[in-house]
Amino acid sequence: RVHLMLAPTSARRQDEIRQKLPLIIDAYQPFLRELRPEDLAGSAAAFRLKEEMLIRANREVGDGAVADVLIQDLVQQ
Repeated sequence: RVHLMLAPTSARRQDEIRQKLPLIIDAYQPFLRELRPEDLAGSAAAFRLKEEMLIRANREVGDGAVADVLIQDLVQQ
């Protein structure tokens, strides 16, 4: 389970991100389901996870719309 925030590059992009949020979530689902426990191990795991999610969000909304992905909660079951 993961809770995160998407930080827009500008205020006007915030509405664009909000409208495309279902597409972003749909892009995250397969990636998150394929993660293995070893993918989340180590100090670089959070960095790699954020980078992959940032790439997927910008792919759905448009390059440069999302500045950062902030992980609020990450629970591995």
